Amino acid sequence: MNLTVIMSAHVFTSISLFSLDATYRIYKDEYLLFEKTEIIDDLEFPFITTKTLVPITKATNYTIEATIFGSIQNFSYDGTFFQGVTYARLVPGTNNDVKISMLYTGNYDYLCSDF
Repeated sequence: MNLTVIMSAHVFTSISLFSLDATYRIYKDEYLLFEKTEIIDDLEFPFITTKTLVPITKATNYTIEATIFGSIQNFSYDGTFFQGVTYARLVPGTNNDVKISMLYTGNYDYLCSDF
């Protein structure tokens, strides 16, 4: 099964000055089935992951969790900026696009005045 994860968020400040990473995980119940991390070179929403072959063998509902994290050069901050989770029916042998609405975690506020 091929999967593309589309992460979107409303961002009111320019944070394209640094690179981040995006990780998404697929769970069936509480069991982690798949995890992938990609580098985000230019943070623009929606961020769309590359199409990835995911080893899903059963058509059912899964939990897909996403996190955007990283560090800011010249600052000592290293952590999570956005998080999101969704539930989707994934079907083996098909192309699946999953959209995740990312929530801003609030960890960027104290740095905005320094830019």
